Amino acid sequence: MKVSENIQDLLHLFAGEKIILTTYSPLQKMKDISLAPSKQEYFSNYFIRRKEKASPDEQRMFKAWLKNDFYPVG
Repeated sequence: MKVSENIQDLLHLFAGEKIILTTYSPLQKMKDISLAPSKQEYFSNYFIRRKEKASPDEQRMFKAWLKNDFYPVG
């Protein structure tokens, strides 16, 4: 099965199983990578949070990026 820009789909499809990926370097050198299930996390989960005291420019950019007011109208 060829995986191209959809590795997340493959990992969900075989969740809980050992997976062996065969990869090729730019020089066509073949390499096997073994992935085994574990509870260990390798990448942090990042999130975006509003600053308490944002400048007017930061508030404007927030609204442009998220299409939402910086201070929600309640």
